[in-house]
Amino acid sequence: MKFARNWMIVTGIWYVSNLPQLWPSVFGPMLPKLYPGIELYQAEPVFRLMTDLWLFVGGTIASIGVVNLWGARNPAKYLALIPVAIAMEVYGTVWDIYSITYSYEAPVVGMFTIAIHAIIIVSGIMAWRAAHKSGA
Repeated sequence: MKFARNWMIVTGIWYVSNLPQLWPSVFGPMLPKLYPGIELYQAEPVFRLMTDLWLFVGGTIASIGVVNLWGARNPAKYLALIPVAIAMEVYGTVWDIYSITYSYEAPVVGMFTIAIHAIIIVSGIMAWRAAHKSGA
């Protein structure tokens, strides 16, 4: 159960740390680097809408992080949080592939985030299996 507990703590901290990274005043100036060559209309209200929507994404991810940190107190009881995070990461991987292919996301950025998703997915599967071997 120690692996599951540690996994919940590490992913919880990682997810919570995404919120300030996606805050509009921080994330907005980064967008031209993530989507080079795309007119983002930074002076228009639609740009603020886009950064506000990303803040919603960051808040959702951070919420899962808080729950993972809570669940780490008793991982046997909250083991079902692991597949929730894995499912979110699978969706994130699909989104990144879509974004690279159709939304002109910088490939190096997309590949980096896909690698992070893969690490969380694989380690989550390992945590899930280890927890079930230990009698959860």
